[in-house]
Amino acid sequence: SNANLFAMRVDIEGAGSQQLQKPSFVDLPIVGEVEAPNANENNDLTASFDLSLVPNPTSNLTKIIISNFQENQLYEILVFSSDGRTIYQGKLNQASTEVDLTNFSSGLYTVVVFANNEAVFKKLLKTND
Repeated sequence: SNANLFAMRVDIEGAGSQQLQKPSFVDLPIVGEVEAPNANENNDLTASFDLSLVPNPTSNLTKIIISNFQENQLYEILVFSSDGRTIYQGKLNQASTEVDLTNFSSGLYTVVVFANNEAVFKKLLKTND
């Protein structure tokens, strides 16, 4: 094999060109395994709460329902359009709330609920009936 196959020369702030060295991972210490909090059997991260959007798709009102709702927890809701604009922002102090999308264009929206340094994302389809 050709050892210089991926060799590069770089000039950083005029210091002259230097050949990059191959990284060596041999001396890295192993500090133990890290277990992800709230991981399911597939090691996918899960939040301590979930949300449902009813109905989905919707033409006007949709209800955002938080499962495992905790009364002493602050929940923040954001709804984003497909181009990344925030079209709705609010706080939730009960297990559900309604969002009115009547005056918004049909399309795909992203609903995000933040709580306790966690975020849950769901897609919401808005139709014009």
